[in-house]
Amino acid sequence: MLHQNELVFIEVKGRMASDYMAALHSIGTKKQANWLRAAQHYISRYPASYAALRFDLLVIQYHTGRSEWLQDILELDDWVEGYKAW
Repeated sequence: MLHQNELVFIEVKGRMASDYMAALHSIGTKKQANWLRAAQHYISRYPASYAALRFDLLVIQYHTGRSEWLQDILELDDWVEGYKAW
């Protein structure tokens, strides 16, 4: 998804309870590494000029239908040495 020239990747998690932090903490280092590989693959396949790259989390409660959109949940500087906006 593009949002104000940011390339946004969104993980969608469904939960029975309203514990959004549990959904956030369920995204471990392996999942984060997979996100970065997917982003690199996408950008190499569909090159364009993006101002930034962002990873968001959308958490949906099954029993209420309520949702919470957590933006920019991955600190790229921790994962990509010498990261520059793609």
